Amino acid sequence: MTPTLSCPHAEYRDGMRIYCNKADAYCGNQYFKTCKGWWALTDTAGRCPVRKDDQNETTPNGGD
Repeated sequence: MTPTLSCPHAEYRDGMRIYCNKADAYCGNQYFKTCKGWWALTDTAGRCPVRKDDQNETTPNGGD
C-alpha cells in the first residue's frame, strides 16, 4: 500500500523517498516514519514555496 501525498508535485521514488517534480529534486519537507518504513511529508509541506508558486500563477490571456 502506497500512502497518498497531499502535494500535487510529489511522487514516491526509489526507497519510498518523496520527489518533487516541479523542483526536479527530492522534497525537503519529508521525514522517515520508522514505524511504517516510508517517507512522509512534514506539517510545513503545505507552506512550501514551490507549491505556493503553482497556486499563485495566472493563466495567460490569449497567448499575448
